[in-house]
Amino acid sequence: MVDDEGAKILQDYLESNYADDRLTDTEFISNSFRDAADRMMSVQRTNKQYGMIVFAIVVIAIAAVLIFNALRKRKEAQAAKAKADAEILNTDISKTVPTDSSLDDLKNKYKD
Repeated sequence: MVDDEGAKILQDYLESNYADDRLTDTEFISNSFRDAADRMMSVQRTNKQYGMIVFAIVVIAIAAVLIFNALRKRKEAQAAKAKADAEILNTDISKTVPTDSSLDDLKNKYKD
């Protein structure tokens, strides 16, 4: 019992092998059925499946680019923060603290 598609596949192989004069009748029939069975049992991808594969590859590529950019920006932000922290830590504190008399008054207030 074979469906319409299977019958069409078998018919194509019968026609193809019939034209081969090198085959005996037995070889012609057995080769046709064997090739048709192999073809019927093989899995063929449809255009929809190829489309889904391409779509998945595109989505993965876009995700990879976005992740790469996010990691690059994160690294740049960490470098900028490290530079700012180094600047703060290396700044001479005597240059940032005012030396006016109001600080002396405040210092004396909390001395005890």
